Amino acid sequence: MSRQPLGGVMRRTWVAVSPQLQLREALQLMRIGRFRQRPVVTGEVLLGVLSYTRVVEAVVAGRGERVGDVMRPEIETGEASMPVGEAAARLVRSQAGCLPIVEPGPGGPRLVGLITESDLLRLAYEPVRADDVKPA
Repeated sequence: MSRQPLGGVMRRTWVAVSPQLQLREALQLMRIGRFRQRPVVTGEVLLGVLSYTRVVEAVVAGRGERVGDVMRPEIETGEASMPVGEAAARLVRSQAGCLPIVEPGPGGPRLVGLITESDLLRLAYEPVRADDVKPA
């Protein structure tokens, strides 16, 4: 698993949010979708990551009105070519719950994938499929 390229296991579809989205709307979206974090994008350009905890704290404290006010702009990212093991180490180091996968773009880092803690756990503990077992 650890040497397998990330591009083969990362999510290629996700729910992203705009920095202009109202915090209460983001909170509702995250509750309904049971999301702990969401990438924040403008077009395809990654601006940051929004965590459920930050949204709840901001709404309760009455600070900030939009996602852009409370998102975490300084985030760890990965590339599709990196090994899964390295992505897991970056994810643990970042303590963000998700690792956005980016490639260079004209307006900034372009979001091309996403890997979450749950994805890595599922990958590590998925049952061995019959077609994966080679005869001795």
